[in-house]
Amino acid sequence: MEKVFASVSSSSPLPVAVARTSQSPFPLYAILNQNPSKGMISKILTLFFSINFIIILAQKNVNAKIIIDENNNLKISETFSSKKNIVVFPNYITLPNSLKFLSNETSKYKSYEIGNKFDYEVNTDKSNINDDFFITTLRYLGLEKPDFLKEKKFYLTISSKNHNVIFPTAEDLQRKYIAPPIIVAGKFKNFEVNGFQIYYLEKESGLLEEIKKATEGISKSFEFYTNLLGKKEKPKIIFAPINGPSVTNENIIIYNSAIFKNNAPRTTISHEIAHIWFGGDGIIFKENSLTEALAEFLAFEYLKATYHSDNFNKYFEDLIGYKQFITEGKKSFGGFANQNLEKSEKNLFSYNLLPLYLYSKQKNDVNFINVIGDFYKYKKDDRTTSLDELNFFLQSRGYETLFTDKIPDFYFSECDKSKFCINSNSEKIYNLEIENTSKDNLVTKKIIKISNKNSEILDTNNIKKVIIDPEYKIQQVSRLNDIWNLEDNNIFNRNRYFSTSKLNPKMLEISNEIGKYFSNLENNEITKNLVIDNKEKLMFNDLKTKYLNSKSVILSGASSSFSEKSNSLYLSFSFNDKANNEINVLKMILKLDTQNQKLELIKIEE
Repeated sequence: MEKVFASVSSSSPLPVAVARTSQSPFPLYAILNQNPSKGMISKILTLFFSINFIIILAQKNVNAKIIIDENNNLKISETFSSKKNIVVFPNYITLPNSLKFLSNETSKYKSYEIGNKFDYEVNTDKSNINDDFFITTLRYLGLEKPDFLKEKKFYLTISSKNHNVIFPTAEDLQRKYIAPPIIVAGKFKNFEVNGFQIYYLEKESGLLEEIKKATEGISKSFEFYTNLLGKKEKPKIIFAPINGPSVTNENIIIYNSAIFKNNAPRTTISHEIAHIWFGGDGIIFKENSLTEALAEFLAFEYLKATYHSDNFNKYFEDLIGYKQFITEGKKSFGGFANQNLEKSEKNLFSYNLLPLYLYSKQKNDVNFINVIGDFYKYKKDDRTTSLDELNFFLQSRGYETLFTDKIPDFYFSECDKSKFCINSNSEKIYNLEIENTSKDNLVTKKIIKISNKNSEILDTNNIKKVIIDPEYKIQQVSRLNDIWNLEDNNIFNRNRYFSTSKLNPKMLEISNEIGKYFSNLENNEITKNLVIDNKEKLMFNDLKTKYLNSKSVILSGASSSFSEKSNSLYLSFSFNDKANNEINVLKMILKLDTQNQKLELIKIEE
């Protein structure tokens, strides 16, 4: 026998209508106070309930019966509000040709004219379906066009031939959703902790202890965001080996249980919880990369505020350093809203570049996160927003708008025999913090004003070391040249991320040789330590010609790391063009043979 896990009778909305009578244009108490007869009262009550019934019909609810068949596809019978409806369907749902097609709403959706009832089937994505569980995160229902992006009540009857349906239940469907609720079914066990319902697969019971540890982060981060942003309903939490990243949607979070096997970043748990406020269960930016960036930024702030041990501080510094390293060479934020970006580019903007930019704002002003919280409270009822709206809000609070400037870069150059300069490539005047270490090891900090028209000149007579922006308060294109050191002028020690001590002697020598090659147009020897074919030599030459293209360009910084696992040398070089105020970062991956004697492949990250 099929189990029905979520059903609502057609008469159930009536009590809601009664509760709303005081909002009626003809208040009942006003009519009854006119001392009408019994017959009049009966007519008035009939009229009153008729009006409210019409109001109920006008409310855009979604009614459907859904069967998950033996092939884990969906058979759907959906009822609409009237005989003629404009209904928007995802384009991956194949509808009969006899149905009247109206238009393409976007590349992902099409609209049709539908009668008051329609039966259809949806072939599901089988990547998240097997003998143990069924999860569909795709939109599987048609939604009436006027209410496509509005909150709606979903009256769904869901049954499955193979699985127990655990979401959405009748209780889950008491709330409103914008999109059709995710359907989750399968052989799950569950427990409750701090008001969260946690589900995991029977076959993954071996992960139970790890899951219980994760619930501590779930509870703590939820409390942290609640204090900052306001109360929200606690979602159901599902752990399952889904094919892809973890997902937060309305009233539910699905964590990929592989996070316990793949040493996932600590931000994974708190990032998804943050999406309850900014993301699938909260407000969503038109620029999706910004939605993701805010969730990751909030996860940063949660981790920073919650953990205080030395081990964690080291972890957090490594996390930030890693993100800073892999974002080098990104000169502006202009592409972050481009929905046509490659997946890797979207991830770079969403999880690395933009969170660091927001993190730098927080470094400059500890109240910045509270302003973000105030913006959430201002927009929470609309559920959708944009960068323009956020910037308007920031301006109204006296804050700079976001993403309006080219990302700056600051770098050192020699000015004279006993002097050196700190330069900027930006027209904007920045208040830049620098840290000086004197020759008697006295450490001081000061703020300098700097732009591309105003360099800072320092006398080296009493300076041993200078660090630009030591607390990372300004997002930069490159930090490969942010350290000047009197005692160590090795180009591979002028960066903020890696130390040459992490390289074995041979890789260090190769890195230094390639660094010298890119420092001088007349140096034609790439390295003595690798066999390089002519094709790769020509590629090196073309790169040098491209990046070291005039006398005003200097190679000011570099970094190097080596992966024993893949026999790959990772090199980054920062080229500063003083004449044109340009910073260009060349990132190379050199794949070596198993003996580390021959260069097999060069990959360039533009």
